[in-house]
Amino acid sequence: IIFISIKATIALSQQNNIPENKMPYIFLENKQAKAKISLKGAELQSFYNKKDRIEHIWQADKNVWKKHAPILFPIVGKLKNNEYFVDGKTYKMKRHGFAQFEQFTVINSSKNEVTLMFESNNKTLQIYPYKFRLFVDYRLKGTKLTIKYTVKNIDNKTIYFSIGAHPGFRVPFFNNQKFEDYYIEFANKVHADRLLRDKKTSLLNGKVVKNYIADTNRLALSYDLFKEKVIILEGIQAPYLLIKSNKTDLALKIGIKNFPYLGLWTSSKNAPLLCIEPWHGVTGSLNFDGNLAHKKGINQLDANKSFSMSYYIQFLHVNK
Repeated sequence: IIFISIKATIALSQQNNIPENKMPYIFLENKQAKAKISLKGAELQSFYNKKDRIEHIWQADKNVWKKHAPILFPIVGKLKNNEYFVDGKTYKMKRHGFAQFEQFTVINSSKNEVTLMFESNNKTLQIYPYKFRLFVDYRLKGTKLTIKYTVKNIDNKTIYFSIGAHPGFRVPFFNNQKFEDYYIEFANKVHADRLLRDKKTSLLNGKVVKNYIADTNRLALSYDLFKEKVIILEGIQAPYLLIKSNKTDLALKIGIKNFPYLGLWTSSKNAPLLCIEPWHGVTGSLNFDGNLAHKKGINQLDANKSFSMSYYIQFLHVNK
């Protein structure tokens, strides 16, 4: 196991000038699976199923969606006018925040686990006036990859943030299948409301489709389902969901326990892509007053305290 001091990590975390095509990677591997993680954004770029010879993570087609699985921090979605204020000062921040663009450093690693860290610095303080450390843990066990995000408040005041995951999956799994062959199956019957967005601004418009999912555990997939782009669900109470098809017994299981919001999304280009996005936070609203502490879905963290969220991805074979 490799251990790097916090002092050394801080210095390394500020080295953000590495060309993207030379970005270092971390690989986790066992007999069943292999994961590839970029130090840029601590982003999962591959989760390879050795038995079925399937890549389950979207491979960042720049003509469709050029990401794999970005980390959303310190906001989820976008802000009204891309701005907010803290203590009377206005700050600008783009959609989903900045963590996905930052260079993380390795705190410790082994064949099956790695912990990465990014710390606030002079650059981040210009757009987000809080001091923090963001830790990202990946752990591979069998066919299951667990991902944990931890925000540590190292400031002397309360900080406010949102955080979420945005993994993209290759759906359908096989080239001879269609997106419409697949469905989402929740671990149990669920009820969830859908939060609607303003088409022009992509901000929440205050309208809610009550019981968008009601007393069922299944949501059939189709491109038409996403004609208004992202589906934002609030209130799902289920430990996990499965991406399944009657055309194969291979399934993907994604842990979503204790997340207040869940985003579902695919590209408007009818691509073989499905994003399952567990969030502790949500995109901004048309009626947002600009005060970050008042933003819907915001988290409050006192000085010297930590906040953690985790989800997992697992491939498995199930009965049709």
